[in-house]
Amino acid sequence: RQPLPPHAPHRLPPPHAQLPLALTDRQVMTPPRDPHGIGVSFPCARSLAQLACDFGGDTTQPHVLVDNVAAPKYANHRSLVPIFRASALKNLRDAAAVLVSPELVDKAHGYAPWRHPFAQFALAHLLTTLAPQRHPPTRSPHAIIENGVALGKDVTIGHGAVILAGAVLGDACIIEPRAVIYGSVRLGQRVLIGAGAVIGRPGFGWASGPDRQRIRMPQLGGVEIEDDVEVGPLATVDAGTLKPTRLRKGCKLDAHVHVGHNVEVGQYTLVAAQSGFAGSATIGNHVLIGGQVGVADHVTVGDCTKIAGKSGVIGPIPAQSVVAGYPAVSRLRWLRAVATLMRGRS
Repeated sequence: RQPLPPHAPHRLPPPHAQLPLALTDRQVMTPPRDPHGIGVSFPCARSLAQLACDFGGDTTQPHVLVDNVAAPKYANHRSLVPIFRASALKNLRDAAAVLVSPELVDKAHGYAPWRHPFAQFALAHLLTTLAPQRHPPTRSPHAIIENGVALGKDVTIGHGAVILAGAVLGDACIIEPRAVIYGSVRLGQRVLIGAGAVIGRPGFGWASGPDRQRIRMPQLGGVEIEDDVEVGPLATVDAGTLKPTRLRKGCKLDAHVHVGHNVEVGQYTLVAAQSGFAGSATIGNHVLIGGQVGVADHVTVGDCTKIAGKSGVIGPIPAQSVVAGYPAVSRLRWLRAVATLMRGRS
């Protein structure tokens, strides 16, 4: 391939229309396949100029046409290939164009670039428009919905789901098959509860008495889940004791995440699979939590913190920290400690 000609970039502003709602696994999707490989086809070929106009960004080759989007290994000469890290280029054999962030443009020379400062966001927006339309809201006849449940508009309830009396579900909520919603739960709008998740069961609280007796501490605070939250399949969110357990607006929990009683998870926080939060932990806004992280009870994690997978958080973490290990400390400190520990071992 010849280097790109050094002419000025073709810049077109993105439209001001609101982004469509993100698609989720609430749908059974059969995306249009690229007949010449493994990818997703466009209904018709589109130029990079059109893509930049619709989704933002810019291009130096506005007339290049693409008719599918594909991973590097499976691309063909008509493909648009998203490249989010330089290492992905080693698998790229053929493509019409690449979707890249500005810092990767020089590394992807030889391919027509669609440059975007938020390349992953642009890809998500593009794939949203290519995915099949959502099915209209339905309520399965095999779901159990007790009297006294308040349902908003356009709520979808899957096979075998159980919703107990007293629960409140906002507009456009999705309850996937076999999920269980207890009566002390309030869901905002556009909340997705994954298959098999359990929301609002009494938390794990016990009180000790004479002769080592233990009795259950009633958990009467319930659960409040704000708008645009997603709870993954087989996740559990326990009811609070005297106040609600809260999942703030836009946070996302992966599969098998456990949220103990009185916990608060902040806005737009992302939690990977098999992580767990003990009672009364407070997780800030925009926190990124890797898989299998454990957070001890009553611990506070500050805003915009990143916690590496398998970390154990047993004390407060300041905002904007990057931590790893057990006990969780600064990631660089943890890496140095591991290097020292391994020094001299075969």
